[in-house]
Amino acid sequence: MAHELANAGSYLWTVPSAGTDQGRIAVVLVESTDESGFEVNGVLGVSERFAIGAPLSAGEAAVRLALRGPVPNPSRSLSVSFALPDARPAVLAVYDVNGREVSRRQVGALGAGLHVVSVGEPGALTAAIDLVHLIRGDHRAFARA
Repeated sequence: MAHELANAGSYLWTVPSAGTDQGRIAVVLVESTDESGFEVNGVLGVSERFAIGAPLSAGEAAVRLALRGPVPNPSRSLSVSFALPDARPAVLAVYDVNGREVSRRQVGALGAGLHVVSVGEPGALTAAIDLVHLIRGDHRAFARA
């Protein structure tokens, strides 16, 4: 339950670890409380029913090496979205159409999960088609930017 939150248009909710096929979310207005708890003065909205499946494993197999590519594309300051399965060494490298490396950044220390990082200094990349490579050991993923 969240208390005294300004309306930012979104709320980060942690899904419960128990599964159900009868899940619903309600947004309510609580203006006061008494000794028995909260006094609900108005229901602002109720979701349709939804299901919560079994919790997913957060182990190494849950996240794979993946390059989702540049965001936004095109852009002169390049941010890249990618996923790493662990904290082993990995590199994001940007190459121009002639195969010349124009930027390189070590990213393995970021650890497992989805990441978005900037590559190259703002404005340093030229307006051209570049290739972004995520390199980790013998594995290489690439995307156009």
